[in-house]
Order: sequence, then C-alpha cells, then structure tokens
Amino acid sequence: MKNTPIAIEAREFLALSGLSARKLALEAGINPVILTRVLSGSRRDMRSENADRLRAAMKRLSDVVPSGETSTQKGAESA
Repeated sequence: MKNTPIAIEAREFLALSGLSARKLALEAGINPVILTRVLSGSRRDMRSENADRLRAAMKRLSDVVPSGETSTQKGAESA
C-alpha cells in the first residue's frame, strides 16, 4: 500500500473525527469509491482537484466537529 500525502491526511482525519470515509467523500463532492480505493491502496492517488476538495471538506468539518466527536454526538449534547 502506497501512502500518498492525501491518503495519510484523510486516514488521520477519519481516525480523529470518527466520520466515515463515505461521509467525508460526499461532503467533498467526490465519488466515495475513489476515496475508499485510495485509503485501501488499490488506487495509488487521486486527481489534484479531488484532493483539494477533500482537504477543503476536512477543514470545514474539523471547524464544525471537534476531534474525536461525531456530528451525532454533538447534536445529542445540544438536545
């Protein structure tokens, strides 16, 4: 498995945030299969446009959901 920078960043983000790869991909506006394949190593890399979208989504989501807390947990606290 080749660890490309975007794969490392996404893997770390997913571990800290507790979000699924599918949710992250959909938030980024990319096909979830692309992210899943990059994370599993069956795809070596992704287009830079998709990597940029993924990084923007990770930034947006990290501003909304504190690390280690899912959006579901956050919503439950405010109820």
